[in-house]
Amino acid sequence: MNRKDDGSQPVPIGESLDPARLSEHQQLRRPIIHGLLRDGETMSLIAPYDTGKSWMAIDLALAIATGEAWLGSIPCEAGRVLYIDSELHAETFTQRLLDVAAAKKIDLDRVSGRFDVLTLRCSSLGNLRIGEHLDFIEPESYSLIIIDSFEPFMISASYNGDSSAMCQSSTLFRLAHKLRCALVLTQHIRIDDAPNRSILDIARPTNDESFATDTIVAIRSHHADNAVVMQSASRSWPALPPRCFRWRYPLWQPDDSLDPARPGSAEARKRRARARRSSLTGAPLVGG
Repeated sequence: MNRKDDGSQPVPIGESLDPARLSEHQQLRRPIIHGLLRDGETMSLIAPYDTGKSWMAIDLALAIATGEAWLGSIPCEAGRVLYIDSELHAETFTQRLLDVAAAKKIDLDRVSGRFDVLTLRCSSLGNLRIGEHLDFIEPESYSLIIIDSFEPFMISASYNGDSSAMCQSSTLFRLAHKLRCALVLTQHIRIDDAPNRSILDIARPTNDESFATDTIVAIRSHHADNAVVMQSASRSWPALPPRCFRWRYPLWQPDDSLDPARPGSAEARKRRARARRSSLTGAPLVGG
């Protein structure tokens, strides 16, 4: 207990520990992505621009809608998913979705009613804050909401005076709690420019490019061509060991022949991206 300045009345600042009530909180929240994310939690998927986050996010949405593994290796619980895309034209997003579903041998009729899409490019809705986008959703409508990418909402928030990372983190926490679902945000962060820094340091809450989310999944380029290293840190799970993935259009697939301790440099990643574009003759190799 604490007292007001005038000393007149005690003001409660918390509840006394009651062992009988501890049983109410002993069970962790239900998993959404095993090893990474639970119901009511938030996750940042961070990587440099043009690394392939959007392809990973589409793969994740289909994994939740079907209950299959994300990236061919990370178990997911089946549920309804909402994908909010702020970058791609609807036609581009649709083509990517069709390509990923075909590669995973998923009949989209199978996920009808379990996969909703909201594309915001060229939409007046793009100027809204994230809370205004999601306020109309009924609680428990979705297991997972993916926001790809979150940067436009950061800009919108700054115009409305809500530019601090902690303020936006608080908004996301309230949304996840209110909607009773998990949130995943994709974000562009120049992680390859700091190969010796931990992902927690790079995505610290004081960095305006990121937020105090419950889980951070960082995608770094790898020394090998068309390969990345995935690292994670989570509040409610033990850290998953780093793992390498290789790009085989249109999927990122595990490649345990690669050493996750051999990250690539930012300049090497840029050179490979330029080489991929200059030699492009058919389907795009990565991007987004």
